[in-house]
Amino acid sequence: MKTVKNMIIKKQGMAKISAKKLAYYILARLGPMEHLKIHKLIYYVEAYHLAYFELSLIEEDFQAWVHGPVVLPVWIEIKSIANVYDAVKLSKVAEKEAIDFINKNLTESQVQVVNDILEEFGSKSAYELECLTHIEDPWIKARKGLPADQHGKTIISKNEIMKYYKTKLHS
Repeated sequence: MKTVKNMIIKKQGMAKISAKKLAYYILARLGPMEHLKIHKLIYYVEAYHLAYFELSLIEEDFQAWVHGPVVLPVWIEIKSIANVYDAVKLSKVAEKEAIDFINKNLTESQVQVVNDILEEFGSKSAYELECLTHIEDPWIKARKGLPADQHGKTIISKNEIMKYYKTKLHS
């Protein structure tokens, strides 16, 4: 989070987008990847957006699934275009549309946060990202009382996400 720490944060005029739009932007920026990694990157973008701006970037909530945070509408959308264990890939046209959409609809500060988070976490594997979410309070609290292998639909509180990742900004 090198660049963002020194930013003057402006909340006025900040946009909220669908998690699907963010997923397509992530694929456009980083290239093909598996479902699991897409969800974790959406999660970390949302987490740090909440921490920096105290506002949500995406409209949807995360569910605390066995393998980490998942946005159900994104899971359904991506499942319709690629098998669960295959890498998801966009066409060049879809990549351009995704990038144009984000650049047109988000503020410069928001785009900077998104890009910084993708730079910070984008090189990690899906498994590394899953492991990270599993040692962090928001997912742990949402999974409380569930066996490790039980599918969970519990919503991960955006307030918990914001509080937790605000502490990460200063560490």
